[in-house]
Amino acid sequence: MLTINRYVIHELVKKAKKSEASTIISKELGTKNEFSKALLEEVHQTYNDSTSLKNTVFLDRNDKVFKNQIENYIGSQKDINFYDFTKKSLQELENDIVSEPFAVGGFYLYADYSLNGNRYLLVVLLRKKDGLNLRLVNGTYVVDPSENLNIDKIAMGFRLNLNIYSNDGDDRNYIGLITNQKDKVSKYFQDWVVAAGVVSNDKNTNSLVTIIKNIPLPYDEKGNELMDRDTFKKEVYEFIDSHPKKTVNLRNLGSHFYGEERGSYLIDFAHEEGVIIDNEFKRSASSLKRLITIKAKVRGIELNVDYDKLNSNEVDVQTKMVIIRNPEIIDQINKQRDSANNR
Repeated sequence: MLTINRYVIHELVKKAKKSEASTIISKELGTKNEFSKALLEEVHQTYNDSTSLKNTVFLDRNDKVFKNQIENYIGSQKDINFYDFTKKSLQELENDIVSEPFAVGGFYLYADYSLNGNRYLLVVLLRKKDGLNLRLVNGTYVVDPSENLNIDKIAMGFRLNLNIYSNDGDDRNYIGLITNQKDKVSKYFQDWVVAAGVVSNDKNTNSLVTIIKNIPLPYDEKGNELMDRDTFKKEVYEFIDSHPKKTVNLRNLGSHFYGEERGSYLIDFAHEEGVIIDNEFKRSASSLKRLITIKAKVRGIELNVDYDKLNSNEVDVQTKMVIIRNPEIIDQINKQRDSANNR
């Protein structure tokens, strides 16, 4: 269940190719009710599903109002500090954005909320979209042109996972950043929130391998598993490797193996298990090979080895011998051999 701690919406006014900008600051924090809860639930889900979601951390610099004010609020947990963070940071953006010719304004939603055991600080840019509403006038429905916030597509966004950020022993990336890569002005948003570079393809691919090795296997309508783990890993590898651009899209991957109605299964599993991964990225060839299992079999001997275990420290394949350096395997073999000798 989503719980709103604090939220507010301000507006930054700017037109493309104009060097003037201004802010319209709400006089107080937003009222917490079912409407604001529904808004944040929808924004949160849209955020999770965004293909432009990239994970990162703060840059190590203290010259930006955004970062300084957010840390003041985290330290105080007071309404006034949250309000100051939202107001002063947007005013900083107002000053920065005037030199960006293609930048346009919109509504900035700031929120502190909790969901599924995690607490987030969110800042997203929402823009208007044209729409049509029906109104009942004197007993007759009439079409009423209107403008609505486009929640289906977040223009830009910043989301801080406070659980990870506040834990010095957790080295996972704690910022989820949405910067539309087709948007020529997305760089200014990244600078404003003091975000570092995004996660590497190696790290994303390693996270994917972790997911594939642990996620429940695909199953049919009766709940029967469709394949074993090794087959699943092989098919995932081949599906990704056959993509012309070697791009991984978690929703497409989920739809292919779990069905269209469960397309978000990999994304949801990653969030539930705390695995930090971008929703779309280019695969790292060397990291993806960790899904491959090498199998060798002769009479009385069968060996299954994950590709990444083939090295001099674990499974050392030499010209005329294979050396397995693993005390746990040795212990298992000795226990079973001793048990057989004692029968």
